[in-house]
Amino acid sequence: MALNFSRLTDTIHSIRNDISALIPQNDLDRDWQLAIRRLEICSLVFYISLLVATMLLFFFHDWYCYIGYNPCGQQNLNCPWLASDPSSTSCLN
Repeated sequence: MALNFSRLTDTIHSIRNDISALIPQNDLDRDWQLAIRRLEICSLVFYISLLVATMLLFFFHDWYCYIGYNPCGQQNLNCPWLASDPSSTSCLN
């Protein structure tokens, strides 16, 4: 009986060793595919956010009026709500 039990445990250990040898221990291809997929998602998010920012700047172009705005200079005709008063006391040198 003890001999059969030891033979059974040896058989089980050999089966476990064979199964563990069949399982890939370090699957680099899967890791690289995961890394590439994550980089693709990051690239797609960046590209879409760049498109959204461009569309917002194009459709809501009031931001352009405030770049280089000088209240003492010539009035920007594209932005009539920004007043310019060259005769103001703060504009005199």
